[in-house]
Amino acid sequence: MANIQITQLPAGGAITGTEQVPVVQNGVTVRVATSAIAASPAQQQTFLTLNQESTLPNSRALSGSLGVGLTDGGALSTLQITLNGASGSLESAANGLVAKTGSSTVTSRSIAVSGSGLSVTNGSGASGNPTLALSGLPASLAGLSGTGILNIINGTSVGSVDILGTANQIAVANGNGVGNPTISITSNPVLPGSAGAVVPSGNTAARASVPSNGTIRYNTDNANFEFYQNNVWAVFGTGAGSVTSVSGTANQITVVNSTTTPIVSITSDPTIPGTGGVVIPAGTTGQRGATTNGTIRYNTTIGLLEGYINGAWSTLSTGGSGVTSVATGTGLTGGPITSTGTISLDNTAVVAGSYTAANITVDAQGRLTSAANGSGAGTVTSVAVSGGTTGLTTSGGPITSSGTITLAGTLAVASGGTGTATPSIVAGTNITVSGTWPNQTINSSGSGAGDVVGPASATDNAITRFDNTTGKLVQNSLVTVSDTGAITAPQVGSVIPFYYANQAAFPSAATYHGALAHSHADGAMYFAHSSSWIRMLDAGTAVTIAQGGTGQTTAATAFNALSPITTTGDLIIGNGSNSATRLGIGSNGYVLTSNGTTAAWQASGGGSSSQANAFAWFIS
Repeated sequence: MANIQITQLPAGGAITGTEQVPVVQNGVTVRVATSAIAASPAQQQTFLTLNQESTLPNSRALSGSLGVGLTDGGALSTLQITLNGASGSLESAANGLVAKTGSSTVTSRSIAVSGSGLSVTNGSGASGNPTLALSGLPASLAGLSGTGILNIINGTSVGSVDILGTANQIAVANGNGVGNPTISITSNPVLPGSAGAVVPSGNTAARASVPSNGTIRYNTDNANFEFYQNNVWAVFGTGAGSVTSVSGTANQITVVNSTTTPIVSITSDPTIPGTGGVVIPAGTTGQRGATTNGTIRYNTTIGLLEGYINGAWSTLSTGGSGVTSVATGTGLTGGPITSTGTISLDNTAVVAGSYTAANITVDAQGRLTSAANGSGAGTVTSVAVSGGTTGLTTSGGPITSSGTITLAGTLAVASGGTGTATPSIVAGTNITVSGTWPNQTINSSGSGAGDVVGPASATDNAITRFDNTTGKLVQNSLVTVSDTGAITAPQVGSVIPFYYANQAAFPSAATYHGALAHSHADGAMYFAHSSSWIRMLDAGTAVTIAQGGTGQTTAATAFNALSPITTTGDLIIGNGSNSATRLGIGSNGYVLTSNGTTAAWQASGGGSSSQANAFAWFIS
């Protein structure tokens, strides 16, 4: 049979399975029905197809599910498996926490705080676990320990405080807040202030139904303070009671208008009762006020009693050391006397002599302050005499021409007498009295006391010195202290030590300007000037460089101590600040030149050897 191509064969119909076709089996060409070819061999492998193929029983078709989809690029292209919906949104979301916001969308979220008191770290979770922490006031509160009532400090921190009460006013229970704080008025309180305290007030009907003894109130019905005492209401007295007369104790209290409006005062020359003592006004020297002679007080600044005498304050002697100063008042001269002296009557303007029908003036001390002859004459016809309040009696008067007046009795103390016919000196503290009047002797019985005897005259402003070792004799001195504090000594050998252990012990140079002081530690003298202690130098001690010297004792060593030269051939030149400085020797063959500002070594630019030798000789 001739060779025929397949395309030359007639077109066939649908295959029914009965058609015979040739196949080669085991090298032999045989015929087989198409149905046998279709049934053998059976398909065993599985494989993927794009769509479900009913003719391929072992095939598997790709399909999408929730969050996953397929994209077919067509024949000869690609089949892509893609994320969609929420999965696709997650893939494109930013780093950090993610929240689903819809059925097919997610979005990035970050933990944040609102307001104060909280802080967050890594809120997105991208760098680590998100951490929430307290801040500000809550953090300060969390850090507290112990007990107490909380308080905010400057708006930035929390602390604990206790409620405290003022002593003698307010009592506080549970002030630290462990229990409910209870604030109450303390027992036996001391009310502060100076204007006054307001007590409960109301009418009579408003009184407590069951009052306690000691209750105080103001009754507005009768305008009285009232108090509950011994289970009965009583009214405080205001001076409108039933007193009909006020009397005073003799020699103590004087009462004027005793039955109407009594005025009570201390009687003149009172006798003060009691045995314990009398407390007189006390205060510092600065608290003295305007006063009058006879005032007595206790001075707390000096710790002594003092009195106002003759227009000046003076301390009152306790008797232990005797009188320290006697002043002289009007009409007397010679005081004040601090050791021994003489008090004399002071002269007045009256000239000693005889006056006729004199016109005289007498001052309060009984002195004649002026006298002059009168212009007329008269005749005394009668002179009456009386002892008055002096305690003396007179006889022999009145005298009409001539006669004798005789005094009798005892002169009263107020008139300068003793007030008794048998006077006697009474011993006081550290004083003994021996003998009988008028021959009594006063002696000191205290230890360390004695009479001080001085010279008849002394140099003004002189320093007092003791004479001998008894402590009772003083003598004049040639060393004086002026009113301005200047000390003057005679031109003789004087020894005044100005010794201090060291400079640290010196007093203030500003306070003691011009003073001298010796420092034992460094064996030097200093004087105070311009608020500093300046050392004084002696001729045998070298002045150090720090003190402006050289620290040397010869000219050569002194020059070397200050010279900046260190090496042979060095020169001394002035620098830019006009101070001496060292110019080291130049290199071999260099010459010294000037640049118009300073000297410097430069390489030689020529010149004869004789010039170089001459310069070398000059600096050698």
